Amino acid sequence: MKFRNFLFLFFVFSLSLLSTKAYSANSAFIVSPSQQLSDPVRIGIGELEQVLKQLDWSVKKSYGAARPDVSAGGMEIVIAAFSKSWAKAVEHDILRDMVPTEAESYSILAFPNQGGIRIYGVGIDDVGTMYAAFDIAEQIELGKFRTVAAVNINEKKQTPAILYRGVNLMIHTQALDDPVSWFHNEMFWREFLLVMTKSRFNLLDLHGAYDLMTTQFPNLLPYLVYMPEYGTIGIGEEKAERNLASLFRIVRMAHEHGIKVTLMNYSAPWSIEGNPGPPANDEALKAYTIMAVKKVLENTPPLDGIGFRVGESGRTIDFYQETYLPAIREAKVTPSLFIRTWMVKEKEILNLIDMYPGNTVLEVKFNGEHLALPYPVTGGRMSEWPGYSYENYLKLPRKYGILFQLATNGTHRIFPWADVDFVRETLKNTTIGGANGFVVETYSTYFPHSDAYTNTNQADLRYYNWTFERDWFWFLLWGRLAYNPAEPEELFRRHFEYHFNSQAGVLLYEALKNASTIVPTIAAVCNPGPGKRTMAPELDPPKRISEFLKIQPLDTFAMRSVAAEVGNLVSGQSDGRLSPQQALANAVLQAEQAVNLAANAEKTMLDSLPEGSVGENAIRRYRECRCWALDIQALVALGRHYRDKVSAAVHLGVFLETGDVPSLIIATEKVKQAGDAWADLCSATEIHYRPFLDTLRTGTTQFHWNLVTPNVELDTQELTLVYNNWLQTWQDTAKLGHLRVHKAPPRQPLLITVSIPSTIQADRIFANFQNSSGIAGRLTMEPARAPGVYYAEIPGVSVLEGAFQYFMFGAVAGQGVSAPGRNENPFVINITSDQSPPEVKTFEHSVIKGQNVVSIKGEFIDASGVVVAKVFWKPFPSDAAWSEMTMQRVGNAYTATFPCSSDGAQFAVELSDRFGNIKRIPNISEGIPYFTVSPSGRR
Repeated sequence: MKFRNFLFLFFVFSLSLLSTKAYSANSAFIVSPSQQLSDPVRIGIGELEQVLKQLDWSVKKSYGAARPDVSAGGMEIVIAAFSKSWAKAVEHDILRDMVPTEAESYSILAFPNQGGIRIYGVGIDDVGTMYAAFDIAEQIELGKFRTVAAVNINEKKQTPAILYRGVNLMIHTQALDDPVSWFHNEMFWREFLLVMTKSRFNLLDLHGAYDLMTTQFPNLLPYLVYMPEYGTIGIGEEKAERNLASLFRIVRMAHEHGIKVTLMNYSAPWSIEGNPGPPANDEALKAYTIMAVKKVLENTPPLDGIGFRVGESGRTIDFYQETYLPAIREAKVTPSLFIRTWMVKEKEILNLIDMYPGNTVLEVKFNGEHLALPYPVTGGRMSEWPGYSYENYLKLPRKYGILFQLATNGTHRIFPWADVDFVRETLKNTTIGGANGFVVETYSTYFPHSDAYTNTNQADLRYYNWTFERDWFWFLLWGRLAYNPAEPEELFRRHFEYHFNSQAGVLLYEALKNASTIVPTIAAVCNPGPGKRTMAPELDPPKRISEFLKIQPLDTFAMRSVAAEVGNLVSGQSDGRLSPQQALANAVLQAEQAVNLAANAEKTMLDSLPEGSVGENAIRRYRECRCWALDIQALVALGRHYRDKVSAAVHLGVFLETGDVPSLIIATEKVKQAGDAWADLCSATEIHYRPFLDTLRTGTTQFHWNLVTPNVELDTQELTLVYNNWLQTWQDTAKLGHLRVHKAPPRQPLLITVSIPSTIQADRIFANFQNSSGIAGRLTMEPARAPGVYYAEIPGVSVLEGAFQYFMFGAVAGQGVSAPGRNENPFVINITSDQSPPEVKTFEHSVIKGQNVVSIKGEFIDASGVVVAKVFWKPFPSDAAWSEMTMQRVGNAYTATFPCSSDGAQFAVELSDRFGNIKRIPNISEGIPYFTVSPSGRR
């Protein structure tokens, strides 16, 4: 309310400076009280002006004390940075609530004005003011407001939720060598930086160098710096000066857009591709590095950060301490020092931080070199990969900032992806433990920025020059949700409607959202390792079925492996982890809805194209829509391939454990279906894509799915060999193959099967049973259509609630057989309709001060009774292992305590009832699968 009061006073104060003319329904006046606009404000107003003109507004601008002649009934837009001088006009307490005080904040208000409207976009600083202008422009653009009467501005106060919102790019050596590449292209940067800043990113994190062909990371300095004293090192004076000049321009342009720039070097030796340079001892290399870093700092606009990678750089952290710190000191600047934590000892980093007088920021990996899951995986396999997560760097107190590296380019390399909920959850988790934000990779961080992908034989599919134009929605989601996590999903849907058309946009948004389940699920379920070189979900050649048997999920705490899935199916035991089969089946089921949505969107776009001469933009949007439709087909096929291959592996594992031939038959069918899905993937991608570079994972410059064999024949041969081995083993054991039934619904027919070698004739096999009422029965097991398989179907009237016992016996080739063994108890099935896990009535936890423990208390209820309540817990560091304990029951409540130091802790609860129904709190399907007790800093 105080904000509106102030603006009303400011409005009255401004009236004396304005004159009015005749009513104009589409006259717009952009006003700024500043005579000299800062670069960010100028860019924001420029975007606003462009949007207005595209919607046929008549636009006038006025800066400083003078005011334009505002037409009665027109639209006036005041764009202003909050100024202390305004305090002279009103009371301080009114000003205090005008705009949020945090950096990059802004507010928007609108008032009726002489039959028209006056809109205020006020930022707390220049960047916030630019964002205000962008916001007003976006509302007008998406609303397609062409007259004052149509204008409907949403008033708001906005404050960034995350301090650092960065985009991480690798500087490719090929781009440095090519004078017309993206790195040297001013228009590329003008458009790219505008996309960044409109999406509310505020940090450009440049790393390098990276060689697209060799996938190595040479020292960046020889590409940027030429020094006569070291004339034999690097690429020569002309090229180095050109590269440094381009870097200068990039930094300057980024600052104009309100974007900070950091530069991180990945290697120390001066040897580069094509010029190894003279042999170097440590002292010579140190002297060179000091001079080169100093020259970079002195010959670019003030870099906001400079840094280095120590792990795999060729030198220890002492080298950087003895080179970068003196270079910064001699350059008489104090940029933030950025350090990657990977493969460095914590003590060494902390010692270096103590020696640096400026700010230090550590970049830690979120989930290794992949995204896959929207939360940091801790414990489990991450205990084996400590450098691939945050380790213990989030402890308090600390003298440094923390940025999470979201290695999205490991997981996403080619197909479009846009999952609002996934992004929102991921960004929420980039602030755990008080972390300061993130840097996110683009699709081209490790791949070309130009269109090196579209099939050259399909000219009607070409619609972009640079990949950031193709991936506009990627920047929009990550940037806008980082600035405001509460941004409604409707905003993104409206962007799709505007980008395509109202009908096709809605269809494509829903299609892409549904199809976006596939790639992260594959990366989470089938994860051979944390590196970009070990997995590329979209591009990986099909694995053999025996390899899938060994597949591990990224998060073994929250998801089951294939082997664990087999164990649960055979034993009848379970746990609260997510099933790999179920995860992939759910992802595919959701993605399959996308195919028709995308096809209908494509038809809608085609029908909307006018006959004859067609606008270039309409053609581009139709081509884009068509490409997305093809990619969605490819994504569904990819998902089906993995779903069916994992299912085949699970059923193979069951057969190996039980001799259940129906499981082997299903495995064989699933292998074929997986091969068919791969063929569908090839068909969809053959239209859209030409062979492209993928040296990082598959090691080729000519990757295409149709150049890869899906291994159906080899898998079929392997399954045949497995069956033959079982036949041989059966001759020695004469053990009936059987997969136990552990749980079944009441009053439903119950199918029991046994398996024997198809080459042997069963004399007779019987299924004997007794239900919970003591009623017994015996059925002769009949041959099924599958050779060697016999079955009995117990009538539903005999299948009563409670314990149901059964066993099989008979004679095969004159030899007695049984299952279970003759001296073993019958199998028992839980006959129940209860499929519901325990419910949580109350649940709370607290840290008991002075005792260094966390106390948990909850009331859990279940119709059959809670049998077990477990607590899983671990110290907060990501590489600490999980432990478990059983909660103690006290009356109707369950309690537990576990140790918790000032470094914090993570925990979850698992509840089981009498029938094996299990609930995890919290559940991975709802977001992060553990609760967090954040580091406190108290020692």
